[in-house]
Amino acid sequence: MKKFWIVYIFLMLLLYKATSQVIVNPQLPQQGVLLKSQLWNLSIIKTGNTNISIVIEMTFTDIANGQRVFIGTSKTLLLNQQVTQIQQTDVTPVSYNILNNSYNVDNSQDGFLPVGQFEVCYAILELTTEGTEKIAESCDGVEIEPISPPLLVFPENETISDLTRPFFTWLPPLPISAFSNLTYDISVVELSALQTPADAIDQNLPLYSESNLSNNFCAYPASLPELDTSKTYAWQISAHSTNNAISKSEVWAFRIRMYALDTALVKIDGFFSPMRRIDDASYITTTGKLRIEYLHELNDSLVYFNYFDLSNNHRDPVFTSPLELSVDVGKNFKLLSFDNFTGIIDKHFYLLAITNSKGEKRYLKFQYRDTNSN
Repeated sequence: MKKFWIVYIFLMLLLYKATSQVIVNPQLPQQGVLLKSQLWNLSIIKTGNTNISIVIEMTFTDIANGQRVFIGTSKTLLLNQQVTQIQQTDVTPVSYNILNNSYNVDNSQDGFLPVGQFEVCYAILELTTEGTEKIAESCDGVEIEPISPPLLVFPENETISDLTRPFFTWLPPLPISAFSNLTYDISVVELSALQTPADAIDQNLPLYSESNLSNNFCAYPASLPELDTSKTYAWQISAHSTNNAISKSEVWAFRIRMYALDTALVKIDGFFSPMRRIDDASYITTTGKLRIEYLHELNDSLVYFNYFDLSNNHRDPVFTSPLELSVDVGKNFKLLSFDNFTGIIDKHFYLLAITNSKGEKRYLKFQYRDTNSN
């Protein structure tokens, strides 16, 4: 009889554990995470019929250095279904505890998140008469990118400068509130024949470079030789927040005016951004026209392209069906115009995808800027 009661109690304990089992599944957006409110998307699965009162504790940790940035604690929730979908409106008001002041974290309910790579962990705490007990935990990674990288201002792209020691200016990445201790690196290189500005920045030794600039402007130093009026130059800005890399500007090119000899130089047609094999985080900013460099490796003459809006989680295509684009074997330099085209929206991010007859894809991510808007 004693053995029977031991087995009975053991089975009851197992049954109790089974009825209170909880699983939490984070459902973070794949792209475009910028606000704290976007972190509160998860589902909670509960076995058994017992209702449970819980709070959710979210810990936000920098993957680069392992430092915890903040902790957010939800209001009390009641799990009365087997599957519960959680959104920001279900957990508000959230109590945030900022753990590291070196990160510029907005303490409001829907504030901007710092830029970088982070781990987000969710702990489900059951409220009992004896206190709280952690009954489930799950973590997921998220990469938070700035809405806009640094934007170059002067010397303007594809222009001829009157100064042999140019004054460089640029705009900071946005949103500015997402960063702390914002600094910049500048690199100026010479373009060789047949090089694109991007290739020159990646491959050539800088004529002028400087790091940890606190202002969004600098002058070409008097200690260096003047820039040559017979050559073309490229420059780029890299932004850092608390010594962590954020993003890079696009690469612009310029020349120095040679008075009395090349004053009547014709403006060059522009530079072409290469299509990539992968959909990575890099992107460019464009206005009325998109210049692309596409390498076609098949013996046919048609590819298909479409734009996908990255400003929402659905990646909605701009066209209901892909458009045809005629190409030749080898490198193709194409100019895609947005003039008189209402399908592209100002300040939205897009992904251009080109597909060949074998289903192979090439990508280019860009942000569209309408020069006529404020």
